[in-house]
Amino acid sequence: MLIVRSLPDTHSKVAMPVWEAVANSMAQMAQDLKVHAVVVISQSGMSAATMSSVRPAAPVVTITSRPDICRKIAMLWGVIPVLSENAGKSNPNVLARKVVLDEGLALVGEKILLVRGFHSDTALNTPSVTVITV
Repeated sequence: MLIVRSLPDTHSKVAMPVWEAVANSMAQMAQDLKVHAVVVISQSGMSAATMSSVRPAAPVVTITSRPDICRKIAMLWGVIPVLSENAGKSNPNVLARKVVLDEGLALVGEKILLVRGFHSDTALNTPSVTVITV
């Protein structure tokens, strides 16, 4: 099933915001690859809110080290908040695999997406989407 979104105005000289383009791409990848989870590592909750806003086909597992952010993101659509002191301190690929296995969301050999790199200061944004085989 194709996810239908409004088509961009091809005549506009204004580009779509990067966060919106990455979120749309992530949602399409989640659908196309039949991933079992979209893992987001977030310190502010911005990445979780951004990914949740496009309603991906897989749950958005958001890992944060901050209890206040964990409570805040619990209110977002499709988000499973995970509090971990390792968020931002350990290898994100390893952490993503561990969390989805611990949460029972994916089995060894299944695919997940890891989204990271959004920052409240757009000059510091380095967003990426990584396909990980658990």
